[in-house]
Amino acid sequence: KLINDLIRREAEAAAKAAALAKNKAAAALSADFSKNKRQLPWPAEGFISLKFGRSRDPVLKMVERDSPGIEIQTEPGAIARSVFSGEVRAVALIQGFNKAVIIKHGNYFTVYAKLAEVYVKKGQQVKTGDKVGKVYTDDDGIAELHFELWETQEKGTVKLNPELWLQKK
Repeated sequence: KLINDLIRREAEAAAKAAALAKNKAAAALSADFSKNKRQLPWPAEGFISLKFGRSRDPVLKMVERDSPGIEIQTEPGAIARSVFSGEVRAVALIQGFNKAVIIKHGNYFTVYAKLAEVYVKKGQQVKTGDKVGKVYTDDDGIAELHFELWETQEKGTVKLNPELWLQKK
């Protein structure tokens, strides 16, 4: 819910700014981002431990979950990296997600959450592959990056399945 609210606020602010400025650079960045579907680098090395959308809990079979993104299980100490050039729009502490970073890529937003440390700050320009932060490792030694992808459209923001945008392994 907090990530949704942050994205919604950022999308509303971006929509107002775009309407006033008709930013050609943002339009070009959006077009470039969209051309990279199925070609974006992974934000962290590892494997998908939780898929996007509705799924059954692997332990509690009767429980369904709805994930707005994917979880990438990685090695303790792993670094999360930007999947595309853009501007850091938010750095936040979110209950259940530790530290989170939202990066704007034209009309697209990526979310990097479950971070132990953040290496970027709001307003900073990042390039593809830049370090965003260090992935949090829990008490059981499991390190998972939560990664989301959103698009701002005329009718609002839409969650996209990140798996469809990342390079095949």
